[in-house]
Amino acid sequence: MGVAPGQSLSHYRLLEKIGEGGMGEVYRAHDTKLNRDVAIKILSLDLKAHPEHHRRFLREAQAAAAVTHSNIAMVHEIDESDGVTFIVMELVEGRTLRSLLGQRPLLIPEAIGIATDIAEGLARAHQVRVVHRDLKPENIMISSSGNVKILDFGIAKLLQDRGAVRQSRLSEMETAPDSVTREGQLLGTFCYMSPEQARGGGG
Repeated sequence: MGVAPGQSLSHYRLLEKIGEGGMGEVYRAHDTKLNRDVAIKILSLDLKAHPEHHRRFLREAQAAAAVTHSNIAMVHEIDESDGVTFIVMELVEGRTLRSLLGQRPLLIPEAIGIATDIAEGLARAHQVRVVHRDLKPENIMISSSGNVKILDFGIAKLLQDRGAVRQSRLSEMETAPDSVTREGQLLGTFCYMSPEQARGGGG
């Protein structure tokens, strides 16, 4: 089945479509239990039938949920309703960095502030051994209050610990399937890749 504004998934009522990407569509929705608006990312039905894409969608939710930081959009849950798989996330009211850059040049203090917020969010992700691998202006939201949020952990890499086993949520997470993280395979947006990604090292 398809989805449309006005439809309900579990206790979430879809209000309007606010985005679209390679894995599916993003809707603004209302959580009728907690009486708040959220963002819901819905896995495309065309991709749902492929186990690899389903695992990648699950991994996105797990990777983002493993990182708690004010500069990373919070994941509330992943669920399925009426055959539709979806991720429920914090709704960030604002615009993408791409949209902002398209309107005007950034002032130097503003650019430094945004870069600092991004770096702090990524540093926290790296502390729990999550590497984003697709950082670009489209995946950075600037909220209406000026807060920076990193989105879209769809091709994030979950690194294994090389020391004592850590008792954390990350240690129980499913690692990415070989076909997604195979050495030598290019993942991400080419013009924003790190040198390691461009060389096929997995970034």
